[in-house]
Amino acid sequence: MDGQTIKKSSKIAAFLAVILAILLAKWALKHYISTNVSLSLALVSTIVVFLIGFVVAFVLLYLIVGVIITIIAPTTTHQSGPRIIPAPDAPESLLALKNYVVLDTETTGVDRYSDQMVEIAILTVSNGKVTDEYATLIHPTIPIPAAATEVNGITNADLASAPHLADVVPEISRRIDGQIIVGHNITFDLAFVSRALANLDGIQDFMYIDTLSLARSYVPGKSHRLQALASRLRLQAGTAHRALGDVYTTNELLQYCIKKATMSSSDFEKYDKARKAHQKEVRAAEFAWSPLYDKNFVFTGDFSDDRDQLEDLLESVGANLREKVNTKTVYLIVGDTSHLPEWAIERKYSKAQALIESGQHITILNEQQYKNLINDTVSLKQ
Repeated sequence: MDGQTIKKSSKIAAFLAVILAILLAKWALKHYISTNVSLSLALVSTIVVFLIGFVVAFVLLYLIVGVIITIIAPTTTHQSGPRIIPAPDAPESLLALKNYVVLDTETTGVDRYSDQMVEIAILTVSNGKVTDEYATLIHPTIPIPAAATEVNGITNADLASAPHLADVVPEISRRIDGQIIVGHNITFDLAFVSRALANLDGIQDFMYIDTLSLARSYVPGKSHRLQALASRLRLQAGTAHRALGDVYTTNELLQYCIKKATMSSSDFEKYDKARKAHQKEVRAAEFAWSPLYDKNFVFTGDFSDDRDQLEDLLESVGANLREKVNTKTVYLIVGDTSHLPEWAIERKYSKAQALIESGQHITILNEQQYKNLINDTVSLKQ
């Protein structure tokens, strides 16, 4: 069930479960009183019956109501507007891809039915070259939650004077209609865009290519988040979790995957070596102010803040996110490891300790120390 169906099912099931539990409790109270048990025992037993009855009724009704809503109201829980259809992404199709748009959104949350867009960016690529860019904030009809602001940095104050969705829909439609749409986890973004364009006549179905899917096929590694890939592959990285920066990073990731899919191993190795060398020169100049530039960081354990957001902070200082501890590791960031199996602790923390004992300089920090290090480093830029 999707997010909206879950919310509806929960509310209806809770309401009906309370009614059923009250009726059951009334019957139980009468039953216990009629058996001449003490009043206190009758009341305690009735409360237990109420609680058990509520839990059982809620679970059963939740499942039943969810199925009913899904069956009888598909139009309310499934997208309206243009359909979202994958475009061919076989190597020969990717090689022929010269004209497309790259799209990214920032939203108030992850529920594609109740949350709203607060920013959109569209990069136009013609004959293999970027020819235009478009980005705008969007004033939503609901406040942006603090959790969303923590991810994308967009505040309600930023959106106060932004255009409303209805004002930007014609421009969005003009730029993407009839185009192949590229994005990272793009079906999430297109669900919002499709809903926004639902009332337009003649809009074509969305044909998309998902760089998340491509990366999983052509880029080895554990994490395939856009920022993690940008760090690992030395891609051009704009401001993380802002739409315009993400579309440029996504476009470079697409080109990387196309080369990987269509070149011979030897040719790709030469291309990638030259690309990384060039990108390293660019980043060295960009982060000349940062003492953490090109330093390798590894994370292990559970953290109080979202781990993805903690890792994304590395981009602000030009540092690298790595998955394994080795002789190139400079910092190990350790969270709560009490829930980790022994082998996981040995793979990172114990290995770092062994390398330190052998003479390698690895600094081990906790979460707060890491955040202080990043903040102190960023302050050097100002």
